[in-house]
Parts: sequence; structure tokens; C-alpha cells
Amino acid sequence: KSESQIAQVLREADIPPTLENISRVVSALQMSLVAGDMSDKAKSYIISKGMSPTIENIYHGQFSVSNAYDLSVYDKEIWESLKGQIEDIIDIAGLNQQTASEDAKWLLANDLPVTIDNLRTLDVLRDIKDNMTLDKALVQVVQAMAAGSEAEQALLDTSQFTIARDWINSFNEVNDGDIVTAIKIIANNAIQYNTGGNGEVQELNLALLKQAASENENNSAGSTAVIPGNIADGMSEQEIQAVIAKKNIAEICLKMTVQSVGIMAGKGINIETAPLENIVKELRDIENSYYKARFGTSGDITDKELGLMQEALQKTADIANAPASVIGTSVKQLNLITLNGLHAAATSETAQRQKFMEIYEKVSTEANKEYGDFITKAFKSIPDILKGLGIEDTQANERAARILGYNSMEITEESIQAVKEYDSMLNKVIDNMKPSVVLELIRNGSNPLDKTISELDKELSDIAQNRDISSEEKYSRYLWQLERSNAITEQEREGYIGVYRLLNNIEKTDGAAIGAVLQSRREMTLGNLLSAVRTSNGKGINIEAGSNFGGLEELVYHNKTITAQINEGFNNNTNNNNRDSDSSRYYQDLVSEALNNITPDGVNEISDGDMEKILNTSLEKFAEDMKSSTAGRKLEKEYYEQQAEEVREIVQDNN
Repeated sequence: KSESQIAQVLREADIPPTLENISRVVSALQMSLVAGDMSDKAKSYIISKGMSPTIENIYHGQFSVSNAYDLSVYDKEIWESLKGQIEDIIDIAGLNQQTASEDAKWLLANDLPVTIDNLRTLDVLRDIKDNMTLDKALVQVVQAMAAGSEAEQALLDTSQFTIARDWINSFNEVNDGDIVTAIKIIANNAIQYNTGGNGEVQELNLALLKQAASENENNSAGSTAVIPGNIADGMSEQEIQAVIAKKNIAEICLKMTVQSVGIMAGKGINIETAPLENIVKELRDIENSYYKARFGTSGDITDKELGLMQEALQKTADIANAPASVIGTSVKQLNLITLNGLHAAATSETAQRQKFMEIYEKVSTEANKEYGDFITKAFKSIPDILKGLGIEDTQANERAARILGYNSMEITEESIQAVKEYDSMLNKVIDNMKPSVVLELIRNGSNPLDKTISELDKELSDIAQNRDISSEEKYSRYLWQLERSNAITEQEREGYIGVYRLLNNIEKTDGAAIGAVLQSRREMTLGNLLSAVRTSNGKGINIEAGSNFGGLEELVYHNKTITAQINEGFNNNTNNNNRDSDSSRYYQDLVSEALNNITPDGVNEISDGDMEKILNTSLEKFAEDMKSSTAGRKLEKEYYEQQAEEVREIVQDNN
């Protein structure tokens, strides 16, 4: 695996992609390679010591001094005397008779007990040897690190992954009707127990919820039950239990991962039969251990900081999964509504939609196949509506129009602009609400729950920006790719450098050129932004630029600081209002997004070498095209691999 791929996987798991962490992963992956050549002595080493099939254990077993024999030397007399018992053990274990019988003979040959656990371990080790890949090992390693373990302590038993996914999916499939029916089953069993019957008193668990779901399949009445979100006066004992159970299941769905299932299994906890309250407690303990391991010793993060961070992250996740319609209902409160306030609105909106079992588009803009076709069919007239209003048909405009439609709000150019600006800001907040960033925010004295979405956006962006790669590195990457793009002519090369530098300089001036275009009420195209850059001398920005678009390499700033330029040019202009300020921030975000995703081949793909076409492209459409384009991704990967090779050489030179 390349370091760039490893770094990306670490980022997705919210693990800092530092050189130390990447080195830990690389070392563990190198150790995992021995799994494909696992010897009998490695298997004997693991089974004889009762070890789990971790990377570290398999590696040590492979190079241990112990010996092992193949099954040809097993004692046939002993086998014949034990054969019936062993076949019963194999049946109980649910293993293949022929394969497991061979394993049993191997265990006898090596003086190892023929037990269900040992037979299953051999089956797992065989699967690891035959099917383990670096991709699978990488997933296991990162999951182990995310749970606070060392990389080499990752389990290579992917069968546990399948079982864990089944349990996670089972909890996600539980509905209100299943909970109500399960609680009735418990109550009926308790009555039988108290009256001398054979009913067994139970606590609510996954097995019981599955039984309830099965009964409800034959009884439609159970599926119509709706459990309120909170306990209210006058509720019966069963209704109170249902509310508590619903909250427990929601927390389990939010926090349970494959790794946490593995940790609980290691403690002897059976997810099927353990009471829901016990699972919730274990998941909270695992989460607390994870955060404290991630951010230092227990003394480095206080219980108060930990609690506030977890509450902020959970409420952000609730908002991300809420219906997108909540964006329309709260857009007018953009500068007033806090994260707490938006969470309350999102919770109410979610409950209302779920009550009527509606399929809904989520606040989070991540692709969701579950509603994709449904939404497309329900709103197939949106492109025509946009065309009738003279509004460009972009993904952002279509989504904004849908959000307005969910709330039966008037679709106008102004309302679409307001909604998509708020939508973009909210999704940026959701993306930036990572544990380490939220903790830094809290330690800076801010309570994220009491901040408005607008305030959160600014503060989180400032923290995230300090951790982002530098503009110099982005530009170096772009130029490196440009030099290796053989399909691009020299003339196009100059123009593509101009495109990058235009975006880069707009970003560097904190959007002064954007402000100029907004003030003039022109379309936000790259061409109009270029004109604004060239004619901004009177606005406090002294710029030199050649008349040729590709000549933007001559563009430099003089004398005044960016802050002074903006203050003189835009911020002190009394005609600017909050609407322009919000729009400016929206377009600045688009510039940053375009710079993060731009590749020379991507620019070439959408322009086909026609620079005039680029100039007439809206900034919004350009950013969307750069994000969705796959052109140039191979070169980008090669660039990161070259950088990784340079890092390796530096590390080797220093050792």
C-alpha cells in the first residue's frame, strides 16, 4: 500500500495521518504478509498458547522455535476410539465434517486438545492463510488503532467482521413495533412466572427483539406502533420501558462498530443475549477509553471536556441524519439558531417523518442510494423550474429547490441562493466536527452546543485550516501533474496555470474579488472573477496581470495587507448586507473546494482546451465538476507515491 492510501484511510477513521502513525501501519502490514505463508508451527504456537489470531501472534508463531507435525503421524488407534465423540463436537461447532476431521487428526498428531475452540481456531487460521489481503489487513489495523490498540495487535479474523456486521444491521432494522411486542413478551413471561408457570423472566435483548420482529411479520398490528421520543406524565410502565428501549437502541446504532463488537466479545459479552442496558454501558466505556487513548492520558482530558465533546458529536450526527427539510425551516434563523436549537428542530422533524414512515433526503449531502431513485422521480420537474427562473441547473441549485419543495416554500432565485448557502455552511460544520477539532474548540473556551451555526463554521474552519496542507504544496502537486499530462498543449498548459492561480489568489485575498462581483450583481463566473481581479486597483488591491489569461503567472500583490485591502475595499462599504456576506462566504468555500480537487486533466476534461468555455463556467459548476471528475486521479496517486518515497528515504537516512 502507498503512504497516501494509508493516510487517507487514517483520516477517514479520524486518526492523524502523522509519519509515526503511517509507519505503525506500514510495519503491521509488512508483518501481516507472513499470514499467506502460515506454517503448521505458527498454528501450533497460537493454539497451544490459547492466543487470538492477531498479526503479532501469527508473526511470532511463524518465526518461533517450536515444531509441528503434519496429520500423517496421528495415532490411528486413538482416532478410532475418539472418532464418535469428535464427530459430535464437529456437529455442535457447525463445521464441515470432512475438513474438521482432518483438523482433529492434526490436533492429535501435535498433542493438542480436540475442542470446539481449537477446531474453530484452525478453521479461522486456514481462512486467513487462503484469503487475507493487504486491503483486508489495512481495515483490521486501522480499526484496532481507532480502538486504542497497537497496529500489530489487530485481529485478522474477518469472520468476526461478518458476524459483527450482522449484529449491527439487526439493531438498525429494529422498529417501534418490534420494541413494543418484545416488551409485551417480557410482561407475559413475568405473569406466567409469578403464577407458577414455566415462563422465564427476561431482560430486553437483541434475541428477544428478533423474536418480536418474527411475530410481527404475521401480525400487522405490531408494525403500526409509534413510541414517543420522551417520557411523559400518565405513561404506563410498559410505555416508559419502550421509550427507554428506543433510546438505548438509537445509542447502540450510533456507537456500535465492528471493533467495539470485537472488544465486547473479548470480555465474554454475547451481543445476542446481553441486556440492552449492558451493551450501552460497554459502548460508553469503550468510547471513553478510545477518546482518552487518542488524546493522551486520562489526566489530559477531563470528564467535563469528554462529556461535552461526545454530546456535540452525537447531536451533530443526529442533525446529519435528519431530513433535509429542516434546512428550509431553519434557514431564516441562520445567524440565530444554535447547534442545540437546530438539534431540537432536527429531532422533531425526524420523528415526524418516521411516524408516517416517509423516505427522506438527509441533511448530510453524502450519497445515499436508498433514496436516490425515489428523490429523482419525485422531483423530475426541478430542472425545468430552474430553467424557467433563469437559474443554472447545478446539483446545489437542484437540492436547494427540493428543500424548498419539502416545506412548500416559494422557489425563487433569492430563496434558492439562501438555502444553498445555509446548506453548504451546515454540511461544512458537519464535516469539520471531528473529535480532535471539537476538543480543541472546547479547550479554546467555546461550547459548541451554544454556538450559532455561523459561528461554529468560522471557528471550526479556522482550526481545520491550520491542519490542512499548505497552498504551496497544493500548487506543487498541480504543477507536477501538469508536467506529466501529455495530452495538454503548451498553450493550454499556460492557461491551466492561469486557472489555478486565479483561484489561488481569490482565496488568498479572502474573497475580495468575490465581493466585487457580488456588488456589481454579475454572474459568479471565472471570467467575471478574473475581471474583478484585474480591475480591483481602486478597491485597495494593487494587482499586476498580463492581458493574456495564461499570463496570470505575473500576478503579484503589493504593499497593503489582505486585511487592509478588504477593509478598504469591501467590509466598510455600507451597501453590503448580511446577504452579500453569506454569499461571499459560500463562494469562498467553493473556491477552496475547487482548489482541493482541481487537476490539470480535470480542467482539460471540462474545457476540451477551450479557455473561453472555462471563463464562461460558473464557479459553482466548476467546483462541482472538479469534485466529480476522475480525470487526473492516477497522476495524483503517483504524486503522493513519489512524496512517500522521499519521506522513506529521509527516514532511512536518519536511522
